[in-house]
Amino acid sequence: MSVDFYRSLGLELAGAKSDRTALAILDYYPKSQRLILVDVNSSLHETDEENGDEVLIAALNKAAECKKGRLTGISISAPMSLPPFFLGAQGVGESKWLKRIWTHLKTPKPKPFLNYLQRPAEVYLKYLSPENFEIPEALGSNMAPLTARVQFLEKNLPQTAIETYPKGVVRRICSNLGLAKNLARYYTDFDKGLPYREDFILQMLHNLPQIFMYDRDMEKITFQLNHFHAFFAAFNQHLYYAKQTEKPPQDFPKKAAWIHIPAQEINWDKVFF
Repeated sequence: MSVDFYRSLGLELAGAKSDRTALAILDYYPKSQRLILVDVNSSLHETDEENGDEVLIAALNKAAECKKGRLTGISISAPMSLPPFFLGAQGVGESKWLKRIWTHLKTPKPKPFLNYLQRPAEVYLKYLSPENFEIPEALGSNMAPLTARVQFLEKNLPQTAIETYPKGVVRRICSNLGLAKNLARYYTDFDKGLPYREDFILQMLHNLPQIFMYDRDMEKITFQLNHFHAFFAAFNQHLYYAKQTEKPPQDFPKKAAWIHIPAQEINWDKVFF
């Protein structure tokens, strides 16, 4: 069966009772080499008849229906795994890795890693990646409710999902396109983030003319940060399918969950195959 397009979904996840969850749909057409933002939607909160999880699962299943197309997967901006302490035998190796990495960190060292709070992927991105991303911990006070929610949702997803880190995606795209660092630094600012998001998208579309979005969707993703993150989660999913996301280092625990962000050097010819 021939495939006309490849669909990638990006989910910016918020609490079940929040209206900040957003879902973006990107379709890639190889014949024309066009990557199209089909929709970005945040009407995924509870109603009088359905709770927020039921609404979201229904929306994901509907988005996954793509006749003559192939779903590449779902990229979710929420912790999709638990720290090593909760993983039984698998967690033993991950816990040893955390201890070994902490031992070899240069001074000033952070406080010793706790295997019931921190995951290897978070430690890698925060302390070993070139950018030293300020990524929150899966069981930290802000992320714990999302971690619990995604554990429930994962069993009802229409396709295997990967975890992503929106700020890491944006920063890596910014770097790969040679854009000003301030675009990635200030786009989340509540008061002055809007013009940075607008400028980022305009420059991205200029550098990557294969990407197309309607004016209404461009307005959505620039005016609303959750839509912006959903779009980049979907774009990251497309990069993952094209094998252009960063791979774990060689000494990383083999079965440990990984957080997918774009490669430091993206091969754009492989992205628009």
